[in-house]
Amino acid sequence: MFNSKLEDWDPRNTNNGQPSIIYEGQLNRQIRSVKIFSFMTTLLGLTIQIRLYEKLGDSSIAALVGVVGIVGFFTYATPILIHLMAKRYVTDMTYDPKSDTYTAVTYSFFLKRKELKFTVQDVIVPTVPGIFTTILVKENEKKIPLFLADICFQELKHFGRLMGYDKPMDFEINSNDIDEAMKLKRATTASAKSQSYTSTKSSTTSGSS
Repeated sequence: MFNSKLEDWDPRNTNNGQPSIIYEGQLNRQIRSVKIFSFMTTLLGLTIQIRLYEKLGDSSIAALVGVVGIVGFFTYATPILIHLMAKRYVTDMTYDPKSDTYTAVTYSFFLKRKELKFTVQDVIVPTVPGIFTTILVKENEKKIPLFLADICFQELKHFGRLMGYDKPMDFEINSNDIDEAMKLKRATTASAKSQSYTSTKSSTTSGSS
């Protein structure tokens, strides 16, 4: 079983204690190309906006605001939306056995390499993964979402370790959840009985009349 193999595996004894690259993203070039293209479209949009101001200078304010607003949305919103997705994409990751530390590299807004160092204890696996999110990494008071693909790991056990597959399954049931479920069940049952009683009473009244 994968779980038992992880429990017996100690990454600190790998690669003679030297840091090594354990992850390389497959879409690094595509992510970079998309961001460069978005910057180019932003510059083009700015140029178009300047020309629109000149052409529509004597037009109504409503027409000017409408046209400029549409062009402005694609000019400014597109690179921001792309960055919100791309900043989660891990281009590569290294592991240092001596400090038991991972270093994930992502792109900043202006395509600079941004390093995030963390340990397994800093990793949170969301119960319901968000868009383009595999894990959350605690950094000070923030939780940084990262996207990782298992096929990009040179050693799949690192992925299993980050996802918590080496930990025992937690079958503990929250008592508060049970109480809420019981309350909901009672309310649903009471509502069903009330509707059934009302329906029976209406049928009896109709039959007697």
